Amino acid sequence: MSAVPGVFPMSHHSYCLRHLKINFREAITDAVAYGLRIEDYTRSLAHMHGYSEQAAKWVEDSDPNHWANALFSGERYGEMYANCAESFNSWILEARNLPIVQMVDHICVQMMEMMYRRRNESSNWETFLCPSIMEKLQKIQANSRGLQEVSTEPG
Repeated sequence: MSAVPGVFPMSHHSYCLRHLKINFREAITDAVAYGLRIEDYTRSLAHMHGYSEQAAKWVEDSDPNHWANALFSGERYGEMYANCAESFNSWILEARNLPIVQMVDHICVQMMEMMYRRRNESSNWETFLCPSIMEKLQKIQANSRGLQEVSTEPG
């Protein structure tokens, strides 16, 4: 956990809640991690102190400003897990054990193949949006057909 601030000292960075839970599962409750206000965090931490002083001390010492919503100074946009990193890690599974040069080459080839495949698939799209997003927008549009505009301005 200490490597990122050493390499990027001026950047906001978050920790993956999944890995924190694995490292110390009982210490982090959802109330401590997901609370949006400092009061929520403080109340949850006080409750944790009543349950386990050791767990509460671990939470306080684990840089909660990197994983607790109430203390995080950046924007998490609702993301508490580093699933994109996990996804990429599983995607490069074959390349992970190769020597570095071969690993980079292998990943480059994988990326080029993926880009080629996606380019070919997207050339058949009827709009500039991908089909799954078009489907979501069409559902939203269908659900909003009966709505009426109400002005909040007086008069």
